[in-house]
Amino acid sequence: MPVYLIRLLVVRLCPILSHDLGIDVIAASREKIAKNAHKYPVDKALGKHAKYTEL
Repeated sequence: MPVYLIRLLVVRLCPILSHDLGIDVIAASREKIAKNAHKYPVDKALGKHAKYTEL
């Protein structure tokens, strides 16, 4: 199956799946960004590829 068709299926199915599972995609994204901001503070992580436990 061509890659563009797989991407199209993902784009079309993700909203349906999140709705059926009762997941608020915007809220989940905000939570993930907040967790990443805590794990990878800009002053320590900017320009580095280390794991958060190594910062």
